[in-house]
Amino acid sequence: DDHIVNMINPNRRVQDRVQGGAGIVTLDPALGGYNVVMGLNISDGKLKVVDLYEDQRFTSYEQVFARLEEMVLRLTGDGVPVTDVVIEANAFQKGLCSDRQLLNMQDRYGFAIRSHLTNDNKYDEEIGIASMARDCRLGLIDLPYAEDTYTRHVVDQIIDQMKRWRPHIKGARLRQ
Repeated sequence: DDHIVNMINPNRRVQDRVQGGAGIVTLDPALGGYNVVMGLNISDGKLKVVDLYEDQRFTSYEQVFARLEEMVLRLTGDGVPVTDVVIEANAFQKGLCSDRQLLNMQDRYGFAIRSHLTNDNKYDEEIGIASMARDCRLGLIDLPYAEDTYTRHVVDQIIDQMKRWRPHIKGARLRQ
């Protein structure tokens, strides 16, 4: 809770434009489960959460990629070039990194596609979840938290998952 307080920015809403810097979009794809797309901005020495889309029970990759492109357009429309799209690439998800739809999107927007395997990396002291504690404590992660319903809903989802996370418990057993 103490670290989360250091990340809260009560002067910024999810809808606010965050200009400058570079944009990163993360995708944790799922068909039939939770599909999560997050837009991030790196500027002023901070990682700023811009927006988060969480969808349930997508039935096609077209839906996944449409949501991904929506986030890319959200950032580029704010004047933030998306430099990287990071995709969780476990199991079937690995094939998405070379999917023609994604490669066409890469050609249109010029971002790099980075596959990411969380697996045991999330427990690594240097690069995993534990390594975020320092950045949280120092206020290097900026969560918008102005008093509007949408911002609070989006950011409360992130905070809830941060508080629920426990080392060595699989996401299937503890949604995180």
